[in-house]
Amino acid sequence: MSRTRETNTRIPAHFACLAWWRVDTLIHVAENKQAMNIRIDPDLVLALEAIRNAEGIPVSEQIRRGIRLWLDQKGTATTAKRKASTARPKGKR
Repeated sequence: MSRTRETNTRIPAHFACLAWWRVDTLIHVAENKQAMNIRIDPDLVLALEAIRNAEGIPVSEQIRRGIRLWLDQKGTATTAKRKASTARPKGKR
């Protein structure tokens, strides 16, 4: 048995590498993004989740697209190149 650094719970040694792989993956993915907390109306949450379930586009990506559209309309959009997001297959979460 070994201990993971992020928690003091004991896990089998053969699972320890999986725990660290997941942490490294999450850190790598979030490197170039700024985390923000927002409050959003419940009806908008339901609509975003419905699109996620129907089309497989994550809620966070829908929000980013909406912000970019708003900035484009206001003429203040940034010109940074972005990697295209891929949607998950329909019905998968």
